[in-house]
Amino acid sequence: GTEMNFFKGNRLSIDFSYYNNHVYDQIMSVQLTQPSGATSIKLNAGDVQNWGYELDLNATPIQSGSLRWDMTLTMASQHNKIVELFPGLPQKVITNVGHGVQVLAREGERSGNIYAVGPRTVEGGEFAGRAVVEPGGISYVLDDQEEILTGNIYPDFLGGFSTNLSYKG
Repeated sequence: GTEMNFFKGNRLSIDFSYYNNHVYDQIMSVQLTQPSGATSIKLNAGDVQNWGYELDLNATPIQSGSLRWDMTLTMASQHNKIVELFPGLPQKVITNVGHGVQVLAREGERSGNIYAVGPRTVEGGEFAGRAVVEPGGISYVLDDQEEILTGNIYPDFLGGFSTNLSYKG
């Protein structure tokens, strides 16, 4: 990282940080099968790589006599990749939203990806590609294959802006 101050009285400052780290042996709960007699076990497992940056800009555009105006802009972005969960466990359910939607942690992918089972579609004929509807027409027949949606529970970018105006302190 770096921190720089400019102009008389530090009227402009920049603080930038970049990080890259691995988190090993996280404590995670792993579901067990019913015949085992227990529902889950706690393990120290996993390897997650995190990297990102943080930027903080501070400026004082007006500083004269009794008047002072300060502004701060903060931005950050964090990325991650699940390198390994546990031998024999290629994915872990973070949360089950319902209706076929889950937030999963899968090896080789970003943590927090949202997966869903989409509707089964008709193959061939005049209705090819259309969703299959259950008898009664209330809901779709779900496909057997999960697919990643275009979302993730973690934001790509965070930011904020604040300002402070003071007169005679």
